[in-house]
Amino acid sequence: ILVGTIFFGTFESCTCSYAESAVEGCDPDNCEETGGYEKTYLDGFYMSCISLTTVGFGDKAPKSEFGRIFAIVWMIVGCVLLALCQGALSTYVSERGKAKARSKLDIGALFGVVDIDNSGQLDRFEFLTFALLEYGLISIDDVSEIGKEFDRLDDDGSGKLCRAEVMEKFAAVRTKCREICTPESECRSASVRSSARASAGPAPVRGGPSQHRGNRVLTDDFGEEIIVEVPKKTGKVIDTE
Repeated sequence: ILVGTIFFGTFESCTCSYAESAVEGCDPDNCEETGGYEKTYLDGFYMSCISLTTVGFGDKAPKSEFGRIFAIVWMIVGCVLLALCQGALSTYVSERGKAKARSKLDIGALFGVVDIDNSGQLDRFEFLTFALLEYGLISIDDVSEIGKEFDRLDDDGSGKLCRAEVMEKFAAVRTKCREICTPESECRSASVRSSARASAGPAPVRGGPSQHRGNRVLTDDFGEEIIVEVPKKTGKVIDTE
């Protein structure tokens, strides 16, 4: 912006321009008195701001041949540099805000929240939760909701989730998405095709491990049939329940 202000305020303080934009009757040696295009340093600053911020009202523009050649390079480089400066400033403000928030964080209270078994020590998972909370990437409410979701999926109360419990949740979610996004007639057609394919059993194994697409039909909690892809390497259906 400073370079543009100085250049246009100095080298285009007055110009008769050329070609289609030339001022008729303008004398380059007596530009101001013969109606040439004038620019003050304030005009140069204004034009630099609207050009590099890509606003471009059009009321101020380079008029001399040399000024337009300079502007081609100046605007390309200037827009990139200004964008980089804005990005750096935004990052600085954001990081400073996060650091300020971390400085006000009660580490002792946070440790007590994360230390679920009150052992006075954090395991790897608890420390991961602690770090995410410290950096503000998640909130206490997020941790609480995730814990409730875990308890809902842990049907046997073992404190661990097996593959079948996780797959059951996502199978139900995908079924709801299909009901919303797919017309009913297409859903019924897919259901009929799936039933016929399931009754015929998995197709014979052909080729190497890269050819692994087979289908099994399951019924979700809503009574709808869904297709679950299973490997065909062994010709057996993997239990996804």
